[in-house]
Amino acid sequence: MPAAGKPRQNISPPGDRFGAATDPEQLRELARQAVAGDRDALQGVFAALFPLIHKHLSFVLGFGPLVEDAVQDSMLAIHRALPGFRGEASVATWALAIASRTCARYARRERKHRVADVGRAIEDALFSADSTTSGIELELLVRALGRLKLKKRQAFVLMAILDYSASEAGEILNTSANTAASRCRHARQELLDHMERHDRP
Repeated sequence: MPAAGKPRQNISPPGDRFGAATDPEQLRELARQAVAGDRDALQGVFAALFPLIHKHLSFVLGFGPLVEDAVQDSMLAIHRALPGFRGEASVATWALAIASRTCARYARRERKHRVADVGRAIEDALFSADSTTSGIELELLVRALGRLKLKKRQAFVLMAILDYSASEAGEILNTSANTAASRCRHARQELLDHMERHDRP
């Protein structure tokens, strides 16, 4: 966290002129160019990673007021770590691993700062909800996620919302694929139980 009185460096989504690489190989090549000192490539990496990191942390931290700080700190950590990127993993899983570690620090304070109006927070988020999911369903999901232990919450968001495989989630969370899958499975069951209780008259 930045020291008191010290202005926070802002790493926000770059302009459209850089585009946003979505192909893993294209993003890996941009990362290599960024490490070599190409500033346009660096902005391209940020353009691709920012919405992904924002979405992940928004769901894990319940769209609360800590999300923006967590995203900024994650992007700064990614920026600092980039010179050490060797291309052995995908850029996205490498960056999400960094964001997940940052998220763990913020999650300790998240319950004290949980947003009251989840619906409005979701509407104000960087990305729009899937049109197949109603605002009420999404709000219920976010509130239910907040009841889960952090490890289960992170695994569920990575696998059920961001659509990563168990092996990828395990890599991101520094655990085995089986453990990541088990956490997601238990999270899914706890969420279903919570929603069933909520739907009862």
